[in-house]
Amino acid sequence: EYISWRKGYLIFKRTPLEEIIKRLSRYYNIQLDIKAAGLRVETFSCRLDFQQNIEDIMETICLGTPFIYLPKERKLVLKESIINK
Repeated sequence: EYISWRKGYLIFKRTPLEEIIKRLSRYYNIQLDIKAAGLRVETFSCRLDFQQNIEDIMETICLGTPFIYLPKERKLVLKESIINK
């Protein structure tokens, strides 16, 4: 789990979304933002492969969650906030 990045992927076990986003931001050298502050503490378990581009990884994170990824803004937002606009 702690050295998986050496093999080209990251493993997370019950990790807060804020920590996952922080590590992805660092690895891809981009700024990612979570608009829904209350969901930063939601925990996830997953394996993310660094051979994928950031858009594919963010799509993986959004599967089965209430999030949608906005690539132009590099933000995670709640799906309902997009629908209500």
